[in-house]
Amino acid sequence: MTMRACFIECCPQESRGSMGAHYILAAARAAGFEIDELDYEDGTLGYDVELCSVHHCTDWPWLADAPRRAPVRLVGGHVMANNPRPGLRYGDAFCVGEGESWIAAALQALADGGAAKDLTRLPGTLVPALWDGRRIAPNEERPLPRHAPYLNRSAQRHARTWYLELARGCPFACQYCELGWSVRYRPQDTGYLLSALEQIDRGQSSHVSLFAPDEASHRGYPQILQKIHDLGLVTQFGSMRLDQIMRRQDLPFKRNMLIRVGLDGLTEESRKRVGRDLRDDDVVEYMRWMADRGHVSFKFFMIFGFPWEAYRDFEAWELLMDRILTLPRKQSAKLRIKFTPFIPQPSTPLSDAEPIYDERMVERILGWFHRKLRPRSVPGWYVESEGLMSARSHAEQILLTRGDEGVIDEWRGLGYRRLVRPEKSWRPKSRDGLRKYRHRP
Repeated sequence: MTMRACFIECCPQESRGSMGAHYILAAARAAGFEIDELDYEDGTLGYDVELCSVHHCTDWPWLADAPRRAPVRLVGGHVMANNPRPGLRYGDAFCVGEGESWIAAALQALADGGAAKDLTRLPGTLVPALWDGRRIAPNEERPLPRHAPYLNRSAQRHARTWYLELARGCPFACQYCELGWSVRYRPQDTGYLLSALEQIDRGQSSHVSLFAPDEASHRGYPQILQKIHDLGLVTQFGSMRLDQIMRRQDLPFKRNMLIRVGLDGLTEESRKRVGRDLRDDDVVEYMRWMADRGHVSFKFFMIFGFPWEAYRDFEAWELLMDRILTLPRKQSAKLRIKFTPFIPQPSTPLSDAEPIYDERMVERILGWFHRKLRPRSVPGWYVESEGLMSARSHAEQILLTRGDEGVIDEWRGLGYRRLVRPEKSWRPKSRDGLRKYRHRP
C-alpha cells in the first residue's frame, strides 16, 4: 500500500511559497514519494504522514493550531536550528537544520514500516518523546544540492521572481545573528550558478533574486552579476556587507539596483561589540564611492536596543547621517532605513542579553525621519523610513524566539492572536505621518 503524505506551510498566506519549502518538496518527490501540497486551510484528512514547515518564530502558533491530518507529523524549517522547543508539543519528529537528504531518508524509513522514534538515527533529528534536552547538531547538506532556479509566486508589490541559492550559512559570526552560528558557510559552485542562470525562462519572468546572507562574499559574485546583465535579466536588490563591497570594488552594479547593507549599531563602539568593526569613516567612504559612480538606491538595516546602549548614542548616529546627507550628488538618490529593535537569538553569544525597547529612543528615531525626509537642496538625498516594529510585536517575538515547550500557552494567556497576515511595521507615508514625532533635544 502506498504511503500517503501531504505538505503544509504553517504561516500566513503572504509568507507561503518559500524557497526552502520548495526544496524539501522537490527532494521528497525526487526520491519517489507523492506529496500533496495543501493550503493551511485545507482540512483534508486520511494521510499517513504530514510534513509541516515553520519559517519564523511568529509561525509557531500556526503549527500549534494546525489540525492533525495524519498520525505522524514531521516538522522542519529555518527556526529549528535556532530554537525548536516552542513546537515540540505539536510534532512527532523534527528536522533540525537542512532537510533535502533528511526528508528522503525519513519518508523511506516510515514507508518501510518504521515509527517516528526510529528517525533518531538520522543526523539532525529531534524526537520530543526521546529528547534529553541537549542541543541537536543541525543537519548540513554536503555538497550543497544543485537546485534549479525556483520561480516563486507573485506577491503584493512584487512580480514573480526566480530564486537562485548562492550559499548557505554565513562566513561571519556577528554576535546577535543566528545565521553565522547555526550552520557553517558553504558557497555554491560558480560554474553551476552561471549555467543555472541560462536555464531561466524569461518568458515567465525576467526578475532574479540571489539568496545568501552576504552576496558579495561569494567569490564568483562579479561573474554571476555580470551574467545576469548579459542575459537581460534583472536583479532588483542585493544584501551584503559594506566592507565586502569596498574590499572588492569590482561588482558590476546597475546604478538603480537597491543595495542593502547592515550597520547594526548606532555607534562605532556598538558595532565593534557585536563583531562589526565598522567605523563611521568607512560608512561615509562607501556612500561617497557609490555616489561618485552614480548609484541612486540604498538601504541601511539598523539595530537598536542593545543592553549597553544609551539614549545619547543616537547623537553619534545623527552626526554620521549628517555627513552622509551632505555628500554632493549630481543626481538625487533615495536612502531607505529600517530600524529594528534587538531580539536575542538562542544560538548566539547574545542569547541571554536583555533587550531594550526604549520608547524615548523610538520617538527620537521617528523625529529624525520627520526632519530628514526631504533634501535641503536638489539634487540630494531623499530619506525613507522602512518601518519600525511596535513594542507589542517586539515583546511577542522575544517570547516566541526564546520560549520553551509551554510558550504557546503563555503566548495565548497574554492575549496574542495568530495573525491572518504578517504584522507590518509602522511606516509613515508622508511627512504628515511623522508630524507628532518632532523631536526637540
